[in-house]
Amino acid sequence: MIESRSGDLKPSTDGASIPAFSRTGANEELIDFRMKITERTHSVLDAFTRAGKGQSHQEVARQVLDEWAEKEIHAAILVQRLTRGEGNRAALVPPKDAA
Repeated sequence: MIESRSGDLKPSTDGASIPAFSRTGANEELIDFRMKITERTHSVLDAFTRAGKGQSHQEVARQVLDEWAEKEIHAAILVQRLTRGEGNRAALVPPKDAA
């Protein structure tokens, strides 16, 4: 089961109940995302989860990706505010030769 934004539980692919909370405390739906990782990354994840706070590989990876996404969003907002604040609308428009 996956907990939705409204707090309802929805079936997940594996039948598990997965509550997901954002930094603001609001419920967020989880989206299935699968990828291959290097052996080095797997080893670090494995060691971290064994020595850590009882988090699974998926929880650690989800936390790392969420923190990265938060930083990227913050950077994008800063760029947008600075360019608008300085009246530089040209910085927001891609160059004509960009494909």
